[in-house]
Parts: sequence; C-alpha cells; structure tokens
Amino acid sequence: MSKILIAEDEDGLRMLLERQLTRSGYTVHTAQDGQAALEALLREPFDLVISDMKMPRLDGMGLLREAQERHLPIDFVVLTGHGSLEGAVEAFKNGNVADYLLKPLEDIRMLSRIVAKALEARRLKEENARLSTALPETRQLEQLLELTECYLSLVQDRQLSVEEALVALPQEAPPGVAPSLTKAFITMARQRIASPPELALAA
Repeated sequence: MSKILIAEDEDGLRMLLERQLTRSGYTVHTAQDGQAALEALLREPFDLVISDMKMPRLDGMGLLREAQERHLPIDFVVLTGHGSLEGAVEAFKNGNVADYLLKPLEDIRMLSRIVAKALEARRLKEENARLSTALPETRQLEQLLELTECYLSLVQDRQLSVEEALVALPQEAPPGVAPSLTKAFITMARQRIASPPELALAA
C-alpha cells in the first residue's frame, strides 16, 4: 500500500486531504509545515508528498530543494493558489514534481486521480531504472553465451581441443555482473564444451 505525506498548514484542508486519500486506500501521514514534513521524510520513506507552496518555517519550494539536495527518492504534488501559479511552474523545473492542484479545490475527487497518476508514473520510472541497470548484465551474459557457442563450434570442427577451449573461457565475472551468476554460467559453459553432443556420439 502506497504511503503518502501531506504537508499543509491549514488544518481544515489538511484533514480534508487526509480523509480523501485514506478513503482511497492509501496510508497517510500529515505535517503542519515544510520543516515537519522534511523531518518526516528523513525518518522514513514515502511514495509521494503532497505539499502546499506557502507554509511557515519551510515553504514548499524550500522543501523541494531540501529533498533534492539530500537526494531523497520522492516525488511531489504541489498545492498552489491562482496567485502563486508561477511558483508551481518553477517547482516543475526541479524535476521531482509530478503534478499540481489549484486551491481552492473544486472537486476533492480530483486529488485521488492525480495521486494515482503520480504513483503510476513513479512506478514506471522505477521499473525503467531497474531495466536500465539490468541491461548491461544481460548483455554481458549474452556475450558469454556467444563465446561458449563459438568455442563449442571450434571443438566440434576439431579446430580446437577441449582443453584449449576450457582454458580460453573467462574465469572471472565481467564488470557489472554478479560473480555468483558468472560462476554458475561458466560452470555450465565448461560442461557444455567438455561434453559436446558430437563427441559423445563419436565415443
């Protein structure tokens, strides 16, 4: 279940936002100003922050900057009045603002839709990051497989002895590949080269 932090100094609006998101199935924590929100972010992880732009002690822009400077992996939905819309536009330039809501809220249900969209965007961003990290490792293993097939072909054509092929195989993990995964892969490759089907049939 997604965990959301609401930073809003107006008691009535803060309770309204909390009630709506709780009804939508989220775990909700609240903070009365930006400083309290920052302290909460430093204590525990959240999936999304809904923050007013104008608050005492630390305003919305200050909270955004603090989160960015501290490299906190969190996205924001900002609350702003018509008169401070420029502040919301400026906040978007930080790169970690998913959306904004104009005050006063005309339809509280819009909050749930925007939060759902922001959380889905965050999920996709994390999935893309995971895939980007996995791609180099996948390519390294593909290269090991191609190398194994090449040596196997040379052994089958009697251009290379089994012993020579085994010596030529990599013995250590390439950069970016888990050593345990490489060890298992190389063990499989050595077994494949040491007992190629054609040689087994000939025996």
